[in-house]
Amino acid sequence: MTDDNKCFFIVAVAIGIPVLLIVILVPVSFSGLEYYEYGFKRQKSTGTVDKTEVYTTGKHFVGPDVEFKTFNSDAHFVTLSDVAIFTADKLEVKMTAYLQYFLRKDELVLLHDAYDTDYKDIIKNSALDALKGATTGYNTRELVANRKIMEDNIYKAVSQRLGGTCCRSDCTAYKYACPTGCKTTCTSADKGYYVDVKYFHLGSITIPNDVQSQYMKALTLQEEADREKLLQDAQVVRKNTTAMRYVEGFHRNVML
Repeated sequence: MTDDNKCFFIVAVAIGIPVLLIVILVPVSFSGLEYYEYGFKRQKSTGTVDKTEVYTTGKHFVGPDVEFKTFNSDAHFVTLSDVAIFTADKLEVKMTAYLQYFLRKDELVLLHDAYDTDYKDIIKNSALDALKGATTGYNTRELVANRKIMEDNIYKAVSQRLGGTCCRSDCTAYKYACPTGCKTTCTSADKGYYVDVKYFHLGSITIPNDVQSQYMKALTLQEEADREKLLQDAQVVRKNTTAMRYVEGFHRNVML
């Protein structure tokens, strides 16, 4: 091999190796997030999570040894099916409710530190407790007759349990973004589970047959009691009217 060939070979190797490394490493240094994902950088080799920035949709140049630890940025759907509720009149009914919550990007670090990625069941169970607590003050008749009022009260209870009592930066973002008495200066404990409950819908209310029988019996007794009271009130009114007429007649006779 001539000196010129040796020089060419050395130059080719010196240039080729870096180019080859670039060709190999650059593509694997990009990591992507879907439109429905948030992400923290996580080192593949050690599992260490970098929480200094919350990444969103797109391809990001993060390095060959880095991937994303992902969280859902879109709606989390929760169905609370056939929840047994004990009413104020000591009857058991079953209720179904639906809610949608969203993770707060600005509090994702707090959620990660508290629950990691195991937050879904914890939040669902907390929503279940809030629903049960918000319905105990209603009797069976009110559950049926005052459905809209009850739905709003349950929504408020669930929203405050999951979202906390801290005012959100945009009070118009959803119905209970800034509930009455919310705090402008908050600790982590005031922020609930670091989510926004933006939608809530009360589904079916089922009264089991045996409970329905008790309910109808109680309803009949109540109606009979109401009827008896009306009759008594009417009797009192008639007596008062008769007495007033007697007094008026007496006064007319005296004047004559």
